[in-house]
Amino acid sequence: MRAITKNHIHFICFFLGIGLFTCKAQESATILGIWKNEDKTHEIKFYKTQYNTYEACIWEEGTAKAKIIKDLVFKENEYKNGSVYLPKRNVWLTCNIVIQDEILYLTAKKGWLSKTKKWTRVK
Repeated sequence: MRAITKNHIHFICFFLGIGLFTCKAQESATILGIWKNEDKTHEIKFYKTQYNTYEACIWEEGTAKAKIIKDLVFKENEYKNGSVYLPKRNVWLTCNIVIQDEILYLTAKKGWLSKTKKWTRVK
């Protein structure tokens, strides 16, 4: 039986570190980009802020319009504790987002009521 040397340990740590870094980057970056609603009438673009939160704005003809989602934090494979703006009601609601098979499920909550909307990736 061969003894484990320092070189073996460095080699193993190096590849474990790369693997963990790559997984974390892939998980949190999945929301970035442009998404279209179920009716295909609106697009939103997600981006990461300097504070490591995620936000989205209405995207029209290649231009960012009003901010519609803010303060999402990536944790445990979902985006949590954000706020979504409902322009028709002029109100911000709590929201969470889960992405499965290139479908974004946005759940907005107010009190004990909640509603989930599906968005599909454009870019």
